[in-house]
Amino acid sequence: MGKKSDLQSHLNKTPFRFHTKEVVQVTSQYMSDAIRDSSEMNCHVRLKNAPTCFPWWSRKLCNLSFGVRKHFNRAKKNTLGDWERFKEAQYIYKKMIVVIQRNSWKTLCESI
Repeated sequence: MGKKSDLQSHLNKTPFRFHTKEVVQVTSQYMSDAIRDSSEMNCHVRLKNAPTCFPWWSRKLCNLSFGVRKHFNRAKKNTLGDWERFKEAQYIYKKMIVVIQRNSWKTLCESI
């Protein structure tokens, strides 16, 4: 079922005649809850900027990442030496990630 059909099924139960102030308040609260419930059932809540924190990420990897990006920006100017330095920096960066991830996984497994 979709959001619209869920909302319609909830709102079919609301009264149409309002004799007292209390009935109006209860009905408005019921309608508000129905709208919220149908939205929550059909629209999953996601954080706009979900934190992506990895236990193996470090300042050293951050600096290596910036260095690789810096070498790439220089290499875009098509200088042969710059491309070689970029490839070397990229190789070191990727190798370091693999080593750090393995060590992190090993540490986690040993702690269990």
